[in-house]
Amino acid sequence: MKCAICNAEPAGYEPDAASASMLIRYRCQRCGTYRISRDTLTQLSALSPDDRRRLQATARQAWSRKNELTLTPNDLSFLIAGQPPRRTPMDSADALVLYLGARVAALHQTVTITPGEDFPLFNTLDGTELEYLIRLLTKELKLVDDSALHIATRCELRLTPAGWARYDELRRSNRQADRAFVAMWFDPTLAPVFDEAIAPALDAAGYRPDRIDRVHFPNKIDDEILARIKRCAVLVADFTSERDHPGGRGGVYFEVGYALGLGVPVIWTIRKDQLPKVHFDTRQYPFIDWSDAEDLKKRLADRIGALLPQ
Repeated sequence: MKCAICNAEPAGYEPDAASASMLIRYRCQRCGTYRISRDTLTQLSALSPDDRRRLQATARQAWSRKNELTLTPNDLSFLIAGQPPRRTPMDSADALVLYLGARVAALHQTVTITPGEDFPLFNTLDGTELEYLIRLLTKELKLVDDSALHIATRCELRLTPAGWARYDELRRSNRQADRAFVAMWFDPTLAPVFDEAIAPALDAAGYRPDRIDRVHFPNKIDDEILARIKRCAVLVADFTSERDHPGGRGGVYFEVGYALGLGVPVIWTIRKDQLPKVHFDTRQYPFIDWSDAEDLKKRLADRIGALLPQ
């Protein structure tokens, strides 16, 4: 059986018993383990090679974080958009440095990389390009050591002292890797949405939820909001609003627009009954249209797991 995403053979294939056969589970050495609905299978055949590569990268990166991606028609375009059309070689090199640094508990330990299977982790085109990237990091940049093992199909890699310095530099970049800014209406009626859904989902994924009305600061609130969005790793925006103005408050739209301009990932949510009322220009985005706090918590956790590092 071929993988539904990359068409590689062999791939494990079975109906997902928990979903009453509405989903099929695939296991692929390149794409990881993922579930896909039957109606999504037909959509995959229409994807361009680049979109298929981006979907493959999203699925494998989610699986490396122990998250099993679920592919449905509503989320397909969003999951593809979660990957850049093409990473630069240095972006992929930094991704490999971060991957190696995060997976060892001691300096002498190595991480096994199989280029022919692991290339989607770093958004490289194929195993040959990942091999070139490893040579760049070992021979030219001296950030990685492959002396433990480097054969045609597999290598054992560890960071050099210069590689650890680069790893620390990337981790200490201006954006705080564990901070999630939450933009929403602060009315008491929506307190359970934050306390029982958004905050727990972020906490479980290793992100610290940051809601401006629940922190103390010396600056003007507008300046503080902009500063915190600049520093966050992700912004969760809930557009649910008062009955007289459904579809979102102006402040939430502003904060989301500012985050998008900075390149901060945004997760869009709204209560299901208000989805038809969102502004026309935002309807292209994949909203989580939740029915209650429990529904939002589960679906938000799934989306975080699929798209964000943990």
